[in-house]
Amino acid sequence: MAMKKKKAEAPENHERWLVSYADFMTLLFALFVVLYSFAMAKQSEVRVIIQGFIQSLGKIGLISPPAGSPVLQGGTGILEPESRSTISTENKPSVMESDHAPASDPINETIGQSAKPDQTNSWPHPSPETQGWIKQSKEKLEHSLKSQIESKEIEVEQLGSQLVIRIGEKALFPADSAFLQPQFIPLLEKIATVLTTIPGSVTVTGHTDNSTPPAELYRDNWELSVLRAAAVVHTLITNKDLAASRVVAQGRADAQPRFANDNPEHRQANRRVEITLSQGSPSEQQLPMLH
Repeated sequence: MAMKKKKAEAPENHERWLVSYADFMTLLFALFVVLYSFAMAKQSEVRVIIQGFIQSLGKIGLISPPAGSPVLQGGTGILEPESRSTISTENKPSVMESDHAPASDPINETIGQSAKPDQTNSWPHPSPETQGWIKQSKEKLEHSLKSQIESKEIEVEQLGSQLVIRIGEKALFPADSAFLQPQFIPLLEKIATVLTTIPGSVTVTGHTDNSTPPAELYRDNWELSVLRAAAVVHTLITNKDLAASRVVAQGRADAQPRFANDNPEHRQANRRVEITLSQGSPSEQQLPMLH
């Protein structure tokens, strides 16, 4: 009986790994495409948001931008060339060192420093129209209230596009009280008379130091500051020529000190009422500007 011829075995394929390798490379390529698309999608918007947040924190002195971060220092993201990132981080000053870094906040001043504003950096530059309103209004205030300014009962100051009449607590109220002292009512009446000739809105703001007011009289400094502002407003609008619709009363408690509350003089300066004038609507601007 003849024996069947044994079928020859197929040679072993040593290149089967190429199939798995090709599949792996395809998946890896797809992964990097997805990562790249995430990195580039709306990249500018994300960078602007991050930079704005960092700059806001830098303005109040909480942080300084970390060195070497292309996103925080104005780079374009994780795929930016190294050379460009290096140039950006080496040559671009930090927020705290930049020539354009804003000056300290004129109201919320750092502890131990005055809140005197820098007219060139702290406030937006007024438009020519607003400059004319500021000039005429300030001249009128300084002329009409000259004796009160010289006696330091009040201060008149320009803050950006606004004018502020600042009255100390001792010129209006007893300590820890919202009772307007009668002898100073003529001062407010004179201010009201001047305000009737100046167009624009009038905001009366009460400020306190950080001491606690008498609990039996006021819940806290917020209530005390609001009541002081309201007392001033009530006196101002007794002048029938000053439209009540122009006037707003608000209290800021001890949230906006001019100085650190570290000695009696600074505490006294922080207890104040500020009457802020802002340029009004076109109809209000038609009011006669007397000289």
